[in-house]
Amino acid sequence: MAKSAAFPRQTSCEPFRLNPLVACVRLALTGGMLVGGANPAWAELPIPAATWVTSGAATSQVIGNTLRIDQTTDKAILNWDQFNVGRENTVQFVQPNSQSIALNRINQHDPSRIFGQIVANGQVYLYNKNGFVFGKDAVINTNTVVATTLNISDEIFNRGITRVFDENNSAALAIEPMAPGDTLDPKTAKILIEAGAKISTDNNGRIIIVAPEIENRGTLSGGKQGQIILAASQDKVYLQTANKDDPFAGLIVEVDTGGKVTNATSGNISVRQGNVTMAGFVVNQQGRVSATTSVNVNGSIRLQAAEKSGVLGARLVATRTDRAADAGDGLGTKASVTFGANSNTEIVADAEGGSAADGQVQPDSYLAATANTIVVEGGASVKVPGGKVNLTATDNLAKPNLGTKGSIRIDSNAVIDVSGYKNVAVAMERNVGEVSVQSFDLRDAPLQKSGVLKGKTVYVDLRGDTQIVDTAGAKDRISRSIQERLAEGGTITLTSGGDIAVNQNAKFDISGGSVSYAGGYVNTTKLMNEYGQIVDIGDADPNDHYIAVLGVVNQTHKKWGVEKIYNLLGAGSFAQFERGYSEGKSAGSLNLQTAQLAWNGDLAAGSQAGIYQRDLAKLPGAGEFNIDLALFLSAQDVKLQTAPGAVRIAADQDFPLQGNGRPADLLISTAKLEQSGVGKFSLKTLGSATVGADVAIAMRPTGSLNLEAGSVNFAGDFKAAGGSITLAASNNAKLPGSGGLLLAETADLDVSIMGQRPAKRLRCGSDRCVGAGRR
Repeated sequence: MAKSAAFPRQTSCEPFRLNPLVACVRLALTGGMLVGGANPAWAELPIPAATWVTSGAATSQVIGNTLRIDQTTDKAILNWDQFNVGRENTVQFVQPNSQSIALNRINQHDPSRIFGQIVANGQVYLYNKNGFVFGKDAVINTNTVVATTLNISDEIFNRGITRVFDENNSAALAIEPMAPGDTLDPKTAKILIEAGAKISTDNNGRIIIVAPEIENRGTLSGGKQGQIILAASQDKVYLQTANKDDPFAGLIVEVDTGGKVTNATSGNISVRQGNVTMAGFVVNQQGRVSATTSVNVNGSIRLQAAEKSGVLGARLVATRTDRAADAGDGLGTKASVTFGANSNTEIVADAEGGSAADGQVQPDSYLAATANTIVVEGGASVKVPGGKVNLTATDNLAKPNLGTKGSIRIDSNAVIDVSGYKNVAVAMERNVGEVSVQSFDLRDAPLQKSGVLKGKTVYVDLRGDTQIVDTAGAKDRISRSIQERLAEGGTITLTSGGDIAVNQNAKFDISGGSVSYAGGYVNTTKLMNEYGQIVDIGDADPNDHYIAVLGVVNQTHKKWGVEKIYNLLGAGSFAQFERGYSEGKSAGSLNLQTAQLAWNGDLAAGSQAGIYQRDLAKLPGAGEFNIDLALFLSAQDVKLQTAPGAVRIAADQDFPLQGNGRPADLLISTAKLEQSGVGKFSLKTLGSATVGADVAIAMRPTGSLNLEAGSVNFAGDFKAAGGSITLAASNNAKLPGSGGLLLAETADLDVSIMGQRPAKRLRCGSDRCVGAGRR
């Protein structure tokens, strides 16, 4: 065992520069936590235990205000009577490499006070079952840092905290009982990160904070492909490495008995091309949480309010989001995730996200929140351009569609935005692709295989339908930036076993983005036919005979086996200047799945067509709005009407019921539907669906309306050029009156194009009608 360098032992009150008695009184008055700006100005360094190193090898020395620890083995366990760091002090770990780990077991009877700096080139684990306070001047900079009030045993440490579950399904971190002399119960211990504190890690590093209660008011930042975990647990925390099928990289985190984790209004948690996970029974996101996505690695955020870990197959999962009885811990009986007022939760394109060809799959930015109750308060912003947002409120985590409880509330002025990036700058010259012509590229133009094109390098405008050479390979090689790859609208999915309420002025944005081509030159290859005519290669007839590729001379050096291609007429000889233009991208989808729904929100679901996207076949797709009540066997009645509903349902308010005990009708404003620019609207319920005679539904060209219900009464108008309408009624013996489909005389269904009326205007069966024209 290595020796520790001697340095003065300190009693619990000796570090204070104030009068010792006064200082001890001040500490007592703060309850041992020293919160709310009570950072002292004294100098203080950790105090080693009598047996300091119990595994591995390390030495220590005090140099001025710095305690330097030199670790000479990859793993070491260090024991401390106290581990406090004064504001003017530094603890420095010098380790063999970035993967080396120092586990620091702290035996003091109150929280460790970290007011100065901890720096390391490797990984530092800090364990104090009585908690930690990271003060406003604290700076932690390591490859990886773990601060926990849950014990890391020798066995778990030696195996690795991320590997234990895979090896024997046991806890990676577990609480220790309260010992004689402790001033705090470890089941109620807290880790507090004050405003101003900064904890950062290197690329591929992790910040892991574990305690029954966690509150972050400071700044936590991870490097590229890192992970930040805040796991609130009153007994055990389980960790497992995500596999390739998981929608995010890093560690899966679950807890047995969840605690409370809060990112406060001043809290800022960020990671580049990595994952942020907040897990517990109560999860409050009140500040800023952000991640970034590149062309290779997606950013992800996971807010998990659930407990009672289990195993599904070989995967670690939570099993419950509610408790049969109040546990007396102040957390209630329903697991909850709250996006606080004016909070900001986002996954955006990384500034160094790179570019990739279309053939490379783009990993989706991914944000998931799971709980029994999810609240997005007014002013909260959830933004994931071109990505996925999944909010799931259920009491059945294994099969949410079989859940019977759960509540999602989206309040006024909340925003959930997955719209694509707009006005992504692109050079005009990118439209020109290079093709080195071989026999394969002339397979659709066999007459050219013995002509002048074979073996030449030609330049083709990839926007055209070139017949003479195959441009598929050139199109596949187009490199697009991460912003352009996220220009299409993403997907929002809200699933609740109980109900979803979206209040007035809550906004959902799934609209498509756009690419902005700057003005520039389009320089394509020209061919000369046997009549001396000059033809652009994009317009060349594959059945004509061409005698020259203008301006191109191939020179082969047989001795060296080198071929050079010259353009004797110069790069701009045939170039044409083209003014800049915009190209619209398709919108995404909004999916609401629940037993009871109140929808009064605003939806932006359109896409903007550019000057070269005027034909129906080239229009960028408009968004989809899908409501599925039937998935939960719900018989809620639905009315499509012009005016929006006016009922506001608060976060703590039960879903309104009618006098007969059935849920209040779902009211869908067709005026808002039209304003949204949505291209496809689908609604499914076991109840009735009614469209009144005074209702006119006008959708963009190719738009579609799908109503599937226990009974359908359609008396209004529907119009979408080149679109479709589907009306279906299902007979259910348990629901009197189901199975009826009424198409009233006042109904006017028009999906014709430019006034053309097909002879067969409407197809109807006994319980189904499909529009193909005008009634």
